[in-house]
Amino acid sequence: MTSKDGDRIQLASISVTFENNGDCVDTEPQSITLRTENNGIANFVVMETSRWSASDIDSLVAMIRRFEAIADKFIGYSIQEETLEPKTKKKKG
Repeated sequence: MTSKDGDRIQLASISVTFENNGDCVDTEPQSITLRTENNGIANFVVMETSRWSASDIDSLVAMIRRFEAIADKFIGYSIQEETLEPKTKKKKG
């Protein structure tokens, strides 16, 4: 997008808030916000919540992937695959 003065205008960050109806321990509605920030070199993801529950890891990964799709569409941001992989300890011997 370009302004009437010819300056390039672009979306610099994206913020998405997900909500659920609570869980069996806390029935109050819960929300989590995922947003991108830029440190001057690259974008990274920030998560903010006071409480967020999920019944399984797959639902968390699906939420993150949904955020990634939105961020990619609007600002060209994608999450590096290795950031979602669990670290495993190397066996000695």
